[in-house]
Amino acid sequence: MSTATAWVIGGGSGIGLGIARALADEGYEVFITGRRAEVLEQAAAAYESEGGGARAASGGATGRGSLVAAPGDVTKEADVEAVVNRIGGRDAKLGVVAISSGINIPHRMLADTTPDEWRRLLDVNATGTFLVMKQVVPLLKKAGGGLIVNISSISGIRSLTIGGVGYCASKFASSSLGIFAGNELAAHGIRVTNIYPGEVSTPILDKRAVPPTAERRAQMVQPQDIGAMVALIARLPATTHVSELVIKPLYQELV
Repeated sequence: MSTATAWVIGGGSGIGLGIARALADEGYEVFITGRRAEVLEQAAAAYESEGGGARAASGGATGRGSLVAAPGDVTKEADVEAVVNRIGGRDAKLGVVAISSGINIPHRMLADTTPDEWRRLLDVNATGTFLVMKQVVPLLKKAGGGLIVNISSISGIRSLTIGGVGYCASKFASSSLGIFAGNELAAHGIRVTNIYPGEVSTPILDKRAVPPTAERRAQMVQPQDIGAMVALIARLPATTHVSELVIKPLYQELV
């Protein structure tokens, strides 16, 4: 019996790792992609050391899946295509794709953001999402449907100063892409969910001009919280479409 397969882009750390671990707990074999192979391998090894990825002597699943390192740069079409071909060449049905790759920069104001920084933010946060969706859709169509989870941001529906001009613009583009794709792909049984996290305790917060304190981080949404929501959506019937979801700390206003 083949194992259900998932693919998490940005799965080596932060929200992506939280999603990857949650899906592996559901029994998926989860391919995790990012630029740093060593980070992916460490994440996979850590999960396996905790009991994930094990198989009974009969070859049956124990109830937990596994994490599989699949390095690649989301901004490079050849890298994305190579991972898609690797996943598609296996005897397993791809059921879930979660796109959680994203960056930010210390400069948040229009006056301070350089053109190169602007282009880099759009390249990773918007164009990278487009490349993944474009490459993976044929595989999902072949599988008869599936779920794409697009991790955007509250800054992708509200232009918040704390997010920054380039980050907000790139996440608005990502959000629009997810909504459009969801409408286009529904006829093929493919569900697309945009998730808009508020403040989440991840390494990206270190890019703020003034990083949050440990006390504030403890009050934030945690990566495993996002993972739990993705696992829940993945368990829903294929006829049910969660198009958008905002998840934020209790203290954070949605303005």
